[in-house]
Amino acid sequence: MQKSKKIGKLVLALSKVQAQLGQNANVVLSNNRIEQELQDLWSSTRDLLAQNELAVIQMPTDVAGLTTVLAHSSGEYLASTCYIPAKEDAEDVKHAVNYARIIALASFIGLIVD
Repeated sequence: MQKSKKIGKLVLALSKVQAQLGQNANVVLSNNRIEQELQDLWSSTRDLLAQNELAVIQMPTDVAGLTTVLAHSSGEYLASTCYIPAKEDAEDVKHAVNYARIIALASFIGLIVD
């Protein structure tokens, strides 16, 4: 994991998001509609992140690799790269990257993934 030298403001903002999400916040993955689950996760967290001056940047790296950055308006950030095994055809790579996006976003903001 990479991070800025200081992360105090980011941690404070993230703690506010986590408190607003509540104790029972979780993500249930069915593997049938990963794209819909990703959209639902973003829909339930986007406003909370924005209200607390947090942004999430997710970019594919190479085959089924994904770098996720959680950034605060202060310039503080946390970043991590993960890889999900996938066949090298477009549909499998898309599915793997979207799955990685869900896992990474949920992990960064402290949601449980079932």
